[in-house]
Amino acid sequence: MAELVGLSREHISCLERGKNLITIDTLYKISSYFNINIKDFFE
Repeated sequence: MAELVGLSREHISCLERGKNLITIDTLYKISSYFNINIKDFFE
């Protein structure tokens, strides 16, 4: 997944562990990858 959304595996790992804050751009890329509406993350 990391490669498909243009991020390193290390960056994804940091996001998963809460070490980095996610940007709206990254959130959009991940939601597009999983075919999820971005607003679903905020409900």
